[in-house]
Amino acid sequence: MGSRIVLYPFVIACIGIFALIVSRLVFGEGDLMALNSEGLTVIPADDIQWRWAATFGIAFLSLSVVASLANLLSSILDNSITPIVSVMAIIIIFTIIGMFDLPSFDRVKPFLFTTHMISWKSLFEDPVPFNDIWFSCIVLLIHVILFLVASIWIYNKKDIKA
Repeated sequence: MGSRIVLYPFVIACIGIFALIVSRLVFGEGDLMALNSEGLTVIPADDIQWRWAATFGIAFLSLSVVASLANLLSSILDNSITPIVSVMAIIIIFTIIGMFDLPSFDRVKPFLFTTHMISWKSLFEDPVPFNDIWFSCIVLLIHVILFLVASIWIYNKKDIKA
């Protein structure tokens, strides 16, 4: 199990490097035009590398939340398929709650990890809202830590003899 955990960051890094190489081969080098909520933003070629790396870092952190939630649910549930379905259901429900513009949900939205999983999109705005991105990364990291600590605690409480 430990060797697989070490492979995940390597696989994400390989996918990111492959995406960068293929995009450069297909589209060439130069400025990047990004469409965001404000309209069209032109990002200078000098800024593309660090924004790309930060985007993959946030994506890795977001997927770590999903993986740690799945780990937590698999330590609670006995069935092997139930945690997978449960994680997908939780993500869908949290996304739907985040999309509703209801005052009762406004207090809950900042604590949902799905609200912060899309913070990578802010890296393609000009100027970059670094404070919002850092806050989202901290919230995602807190979720990862809480899910992993809870899953370790639950696993240690189980009556499993080696």
